[in-house]
Amino acid sequence: MEFLSDDRAASYGRFVGDPSQTELERCFFLDDADRALVDKRRGEHNRLGFAVALCTLPWLGFVPDEVAAAPRAAVARLAEQLQVDPDQVRSYGRRAKTRTEHLRLVAQYLGWRAPTTLELKELDEFLLVRAMEHDSPLLLFRLACEYLISARVIRPGPVTVVERVAHAREEAQRETYDRLAHEFTEGAERHRRPQGPGECAGRVRAGPLAWLPGHCGEGRERHRLPALLGAVRPAGVARRAAHGDVFVPGSRRYSDPATYLLTPSKWADHRVEFCRLVGKPVDADTALAQVTDELHTALGELEATLAGGDGCFTHAGGKQARGSELKRNLIAVLIAQATNLGLTRMADARGISYDVLSWTAEWYVREEALRAENLAITDYHGTLPLTPIFDTGTLSSSDG
Repeated sequence: MEFLSDDRAASYGRFVGDPSQTELERCFFLDDADRALVDKRRGEHNRLGFAVALCTLPWLGFVPDEVAAAPRAAVARLAEQLQVDPDQVRSYGRRAKTRTEHLRLVAQYLGWRAPTTLELKELDEFLLVRAMEHDSPLLLFRLACEYLISARVIRPGPVTVVERVAHAREEAQRETYDRLAHEFTEGAERHRRPQGPGECAGRVRAGPLAWLPGHCGEGRERHRLPALLGAVRPAGVARRAAHGDVFVPGSRRYSDPATYLLTPSKWADHRVEFCRLVGKPVDADTALAQVTDELHTALGELEATLAGGDGCFTHAGGKQARGSELKRNLIAVLIAQATNLGLTRMADARGISYDVLSWTAEWYVREEALRAENLAITDYHGTLPLTPIFDTGTLSSSDG
């Protein structure tokens, strides 16, 4: 392990440093199913230590032997969720058999595998492809660790990983030689002088603005820079106006939308007639109660639609167990994203903790899941009676 110092090699088998805030929210959170599994352990120290192992495996890709040495912030976060004393973790894992059994249960629950011959062969194939691109052993070592986490394979000791990296580098060197040997024939002289885009026939050194059309050399940059800055400023103002950050008086496109609204005095004269036309009560309390009933009806229909399951929103780590409140949390996250409300304000509005919403968004609401759900919604629209009226759906009128 010549490319790994003794300290660095030792650090790959233990806890080193504290997790970031994002890692705390992503990995060190227990949902209902996790907590049910943890509660089966006897004693507070076993429950807390088991929870640390449960959250550490997806974070590091392995569980260090010294679970009691886990970062204080992570232990405190789990202890708060379990309502136990964080110091209980010091009494965990005094028997090696307990740690081994707990790791087996954690891996089985999360769907992780021990590194067998098949898993190591797949790692060799991955490293060979990477070694054809990069020769840095330290980079290959880090990529190997990331690959094992993505494949949900418990990372073996650093010596094993280093041996796989060395083997991949040797195979890559051999493969490179086999591919290029025939190109170097004896006595062949192949010299080609590279021509850069801003080289200007070698007379003027290219500057940072060499990509500009007609630019040649650094001497002209000082003449082009004021023109570029002048072009950026109006573009920035137009962009802010388009986003509604600034308004332009007298402009039909960028004027304040409030100028198009009725003033309170004018609205009083038209209120009764307008409410009659749209079929809404004039009294605000009556209208609010009516809208509340409509909202509850719509939510009931939504619950009925979602009763069959949560569709494509599956756990990114492959965990199969689903908590009883997962569907509620998914809906809250989707509404927060769709309305630009944000998770913080959604947590304040619905009484669901921010940690729960952040964890749900991180593990379940992914781009590929949203894309699949949008396709499912599109297919469902095709079954509605109103859809054929708008032709076959090959054309659309889209805005925004």
